[in-house]
Formats: sequence, C-alpha cells, structure tokens
Amino acid sequence: MLRHGGMFIGTDNTGGLGFRLLHLRDTMILADPDVFKSQLEQAGFCNMIIDKTFGHFRFCAMRIA
Repeated sequence: MLRHGGMFIGTDNTGGLGFRLLHLRDTMILADPDVFKSQLEQAGFCNMIIDKTFGHFRFCAMRIA
C-alpha cells in the first residue's frame, strides 16, 4: 500500500508488434495513456505527469487518499 504523499512512478508500453510477440501465450493488458490520468484520479492520486512517446509512456503521480 502506498502511503499518503507517496509517489507512484512507472512506465508501460503502448503495444507494437515486437512487444506483442514478446507476450505470446501470456496475458497482456495495456494501460491506455489517454485515459490513465482519469484512472489515477479515481484511485486517489494527484499531480499526475504522463509523458507519451512513440511506443510507450511514463507516468508519475502523488497519493492523496
């Protein structure tokens, strides 16, 4: 559990052929960077930064709840 004021930082891939080939025969659920900010807000985060680049995105958010 992330404490109040803690930072949640990570990265995810947005899918491409090579990434999909790496995940053959497993469960791959990609986060959509266009809706990820609202999902973080609903989960009790603020001060979100989402940096989209080709093929992946990075994010940073602070826990408030």
